[in-house]
Amino acid sequence: MENTTKSSPSLVEEILGASSISHSSVIDAVKTGLPFHAITTLEEALRVSRREISRALHIRLATMSRRESSGKLRADESDRVMRLANIFDNATELMAGSRDSAAQWMITPREILGGETPLMHSKTEVGSKEIEDLINRTRHGVFS
Repeated sequence: MENTTKSSPSLVEEILGASSISHSSVIDAVKTGLPFHAITTLEEALRVSRREISRALHIRLATMSRRESSGKLRADESDRVMRLANIFDNATELMAGSRDSAAQWMITPREILGGETPLMHSKTEVGSKEIEDLINRTRHGVFS
């Protein structure tokens, strides 16, 4: 099935500033550290506050302020940003290309996640994999 709503770039593409992204270019960008604007791009896409994105990325607000001043994130922080951006892109695809619906889905508590939101459940690698699995099960009509 063709997705005709894919006219805008993915969040990953937006963060990296490229319309064609290879796996190796993402890895290189993460290793060298993303620019701080990746944080603000996430905040805007998810429609959350700096405090909420700080919690979701496990980056203290004071640390975020330092990163904003320097203009660059560390590799581990960049990795968490890309992980969350990928999940958001998958949620957007699940919602037929609607970023608004994806953002709402990410911040709505889910019973299957013990009442936690997908955004907060994605704080860890294990939690992120669980969210990706939930998105895939939903996409394929396997409800649990």
